[in-house]
Amino acid sequence: MVPTSLHPYLPDLSKVKISRQKQDGSNSQEYIPLPDGTVKGMTSLSPDMTIQSDTPGILINAQYNQDEKKYVDKKVDIIAIKPTAKGNPIQISDSANYGFLDYEITGTTTQEGTPTPENPVEIVNGSITDINISNGADISKAITLSQPVELSKWDRIIKKNGVWGKENNTATEIFDGSADENYTVWNFNNTVYLTGFKFRYGVSAYDHGYEYVYCNKLKSLPFRSISRGKSGANQYAIAIAEDGGTTVFLNIPSVSDNIAGCKEWLKSNPINVIYKTAEPIFEPLPEIDQQALNSLETYYPETVVTTQGEQSLTYLADTKTYIDNKIKELNQAVISTGGNI
Repeated sequence: MVPTSLHPYLPDLSKVKISRQKQDGSNSQEYIPLPDGTVKGMTSLSPDMTIQSDTPGILINAQYNQDEKKYVDKKVDIIAIKPTAKGNPIQISDSANYGFLDYEITGTTTQEGTPTPENPVEIVNGSITDINISNGADISKAITLSQPVELSKWDRIIKKNGVWGKENNTATEIFDGSADENYTVWNFNNTVYLTGFKFRYGVSAYDHGYEYVYCNKLKSLPFRSISRGKSGANQYAIAIAEDGGTTVFLNIPSVSDNIAGCKEWLKSNPINVIYKTAEPIFEPLPEIDQQALNSLETYYPETVVTTQGEQSLTYLADTKTYIDNKIKELNQAVISTGGNI
């Protein structure tokens, strides 16, 4: 018996149309495989029959028993090529006409300039409103979400356990000197640090916490750079403790070393802070958006996908086109290097 293997990746094989026919073209018949990969009804096969699928990358692995003179293993053998493309736009030149296998959109966060108390700089997160797909020529499709989805650089639209949603990894705090802000003064050689505030969701545990915090009036700096003798010691700055991000340090040079002075300054100069949370929260999108996102498909053989954020798309490649393109790339590499690779 010829050995075989099953490499399943499709959650639903019902989209795969399978047909069989003899070499003379007679007895053509179609089948729909079951979810477990078996093909119901394919019991009377003979060696001169061709078994095939209409979906690129999907082959039928029918095992033939020489002794019993019949096929005994009626399995869908998934040997599909599943590349992942990234960017915005995404441009693909070897796609099959098939649904997205895996897709995510990551947002953006921008702050144009260095914030100061006198000149605050707005923090702007991206917003996803629509996704546009085309074959790069005369066929296109666009879906518009039921409402804009705000995504920071730490947020994503993903499909989780079969459900599309926003993976929210961002939170906002406002420091305004209110009674619930309990500060402690640390004085390192006349440099004042005010600490003691716990982020509600816990800043992502990372030893360079400043990369995960934006403030509209204070520059975000590494904690160690605002300590005594360092370049940031006399700057208005915000820093995150290197303890998993449980404590915020506000460096306010104009305030004397007392908590009351700090709170009074914050009452007159409230600051907005956005930060990456320690753990994401998944928020399902409305049902109308579920249907729209589930309808996304690539075109054969070219697909262009654009939206308002960075994208990552895993798709089903057309096997022949994919291999042909790789051969062309190899030939071009040989020519460009004079035959030396």
